[in-house]
Amino acid sequence: MRFPGLGSWIERRAARSPTGIALIAEGEARSYRDLATEVRGIAELLRRNGVGRGDRVAFHGRNHPVALGSLFATAAIGAVWVPIHPARPEDEVRAVLEDSEPRVLIRASPTTHPGTDVLTFEAAELDGSRGGSEAPAGWEPAPDDLAILAYTSGTTEAPKGVMLSHANILWDVIQMMAACSFAPSDVTLAAAPFTRMGGLGVTVLPTLFTGGTVVVPPSEEGEAVLATIERARVTVLFANPGLLESMLRAPGWEGTDLSSVRTGVVGGGLVPERLLRAYLDRGVTLRHGYGLTEAGPAVSILDEREAATRTDSVGKPLPFVDVRAVRPDGSACGVDEIGEWWIRGPNVTEGYWRRAPVRDADGWFPTGDVGSIDADGYLTFVDRASAAMRVGGAVVYPATIERALYGIPGLVDATAVDLDGRVVAAVVVEAPLDLAELLATLRSTLAPHAVPSEIREVQEIPRNASGKVRRAELRQALASASISARRDEQSTWSAGRTTSGTGRRRTVGP
Repeated sequence: MRFPGLGSWIERRAARSPTGIALIAEGEARSYRDLATEVRGIAELLRRNGVGRGDRVAFHGRNHPVALGSLFATAAIGAVWVPIHPARPEDEVRAVLEDSEPRVLIRASPTTHPGTDVLTFEAAELDGSRGGSEAPAGWEPAPDDLAILAYTSGTTEAPKGVMLSHANILWDVIQMMAACSFAPSDVTLAAAPFTRMGGLGVTVLPTLFTGGTVVVPPSEEGEAVLATIERARVTVLFANPGLLESMLRAPGWEGTDLSSVRTGVVGGGLVPERLLRAYLDRGVTLRHGYGLTEAGPAVSILDEREAATRTDSVGKPLPFVDVRAVRPDGSACGVDEIGEWWIRGPNVTEGYWRRAPVRDADGWFPTGDVGSIDADGYLTFVDRASAAMRVGGAVVYPATIERALYGIPGLVDATAVDLDGRVVAAVVVEAPLDLAELLATLRSTLAPHAVPSEIREVQEIPRNASGKVRRAELRQALASASISARRDEQSTWSAGRTTSGTGRRRTVGP
């Protein structure tokens, strides 16, 4: 039996519903027939330029229509799609290109060329490509054939290429379809980048598989996203906490009609209850989920009926995914005990490109994330294992402090790092805040061992393209600011507010 590889999906859907709208982007609507034609054209161009089975085709840029066209075209000829987030710094882009060695690079990004000699096409050159009357033929994938090489964010080490097969992608889509009841009538918001598996595998690919419509907002600003939801009558929303907060703060929040949204999926971190309630008050139910690139990306999601009652959980594992919590010594954690999550399932990667295998003999994959599992099987996410801060004999996770600070008026961003054996919170504010009072608030809400020894105001918290904190960089900046502050105090006898190379800063200790 022929395996339904990723490259055949648009062609098959175009045969069933040719006039159905597949994509709305940049003011233009594309039917499934239009998208299938574009996929054929890009596939022909790739073949003419020597791309064949197993070759890599990189796409670097924003949510341009050619991102999806190149994805399906690449898969249709047996090649491997390499998505590169437009916000990656150039050294990371170069590292991804050097590691993946693509034969072709397609670019929809204003950044400069990252200094490689790979054959490059601008997305605008391929937009609206006209192909032949028939789909590319001559290759049928095996389930384990590589379809996407998606690179990790590289927070603590060089980006690694996650190998996702045609079967991995199909199983992710099947499980998300079941969890969210996708239908041809759905209109899905695509504000998250196609170049991240969250922006692709949670709602976009399930929507296209079922014949629905994907709509790309003109920007990721809250006001533009709200306008898109109202104008396109969006039914499926996928967003991270930052986008949800941006929408809530936008001038059009109160007046925007959100009644079309039937379900909302949240990834990239837990949404505080205050924010969840703000959307519930507008009739929008947000469901926490958990995933990672290595799972293509979905691992768990809350049932819609529990979204308002289990606000601290990311739900139960999807039907064909297993999750267990493991102690550092490899033994299984008890109920509600925090440990590293290991996962296995048909959507979970075999491993990393050109690296040693990481799955064990039974197929379990270590995620590097920590959390707990309760007696009923619900997952509670805590943080990345690498973010753990050890204070005395206790372990403190930055996310615990971040959630305690979330929603405080005037506070724009916050995190915590360990510095010289102490926990230091870093905050970005948009209005003056009494940091001593803020520290007192944390003492009343956190366990004693989790309370930061001080809070410092900084101009910004360094984050990578995925929004994850660059902790080593922040730690170094805070340490440098401490040295500068001590020097200032010695010369001016001032122990209060100081200015350094990291920008404006105030420090409050216990």
